[in-house]
Amino acid sequence: MKKLATIFAAIVIVATTLLAPVAVFADSDICNSEHIDKTSEAYKALCANKKEEDAQGVVSSILSTVFVWTSIIAVIVIIIGGIFYMTSQGDPGKVSRAKNTILYAVIGLIVSLLAFAIVNFVLKAVGA
Repeated sequence: MKKLATIFAAIVIVATTLLAPVAVFADSDICNSEHIDKTSEAYKALCANKKEEDAQGVVSSILSTVFVWTSIIAVIVIIIGGIFYMTSQGDPGKVSRAKNTILYAVIGLIVSLLAFAIVNFVLKAVGA
């Protein structure tokens, strides 16, 4: 079980590290263009609060990516736990291992869902 948890944590860390730059640099921004007149009223109206929105958008994008990957991995672990359960052949040790695998995957999924909800709530409260 410890080996499975270590693999899960490593996959989440690698996925977050690889996908965070994509989330940050994927959006082309007109406010940073060198061809726009930065003294115009249109620029001031569009880009006045852009830095705060960008930071919240980046955090939200990264969080969404992490939540999606965490959910996918948790479902895979639940399926693996089900396979362990089906192949246990009534051995109490293997049945216990399979049930614990499924339980921990469901708990991890619930914790990540709650973390996602709390951070989104805070971001919306700060942005309001």
